Amino acid sequence: MVASGLLLAGWLAAMYPIFAAMNERNRVEDEVFMPFAELQADFLHNGFGVFILEFRDHSLLSDSNIGKLLLLNEMPPEYELTLLIDTDAVTDASIDILASLTTVDYFIVGDSVLSPDGFATLNDRLPPRTVFRNPAKTGG
Repeated sequence: MVASGLLLAGWLAAMYPIFAAMNERNRVEDEVFMPFAELQADFLHNGFGVFILEFRDHSLLSDSNIGKLLLLNEMPPEYELTLLIDTDAVTDASIDILASLTTVDYFIVGDSVLSPDGFATLNDRLPPRTVFRNPAKTGG
């Protein structure tokens, strides 16, 4: 009986980091990503800290509510975040806010989102670790 109790205690101790990580991931999902549901964003994650947030043509993201993306800055830096924006409702007027997104690892914009000058400006202003792409201009 004591041996099985020790075995259970050892198993729980070994599993605690996994349960804690799952709890933290669920917190981030609820607090950081769920508010984007009202903007009809597509949200994906692999369960291991890789998150993808997509705003396509059907989404409600626009220059007037782009400030909501600043919520992404509350995401812990150990997670990987890909942000895709491909809606005509976001234009060069949103560059200041987009440039202030500090936790985005991969930032992909559609061809119709920014002007060529806006694309270059945003590319220059994003944090150095952010990979910024336009698939139509970079071939993928």
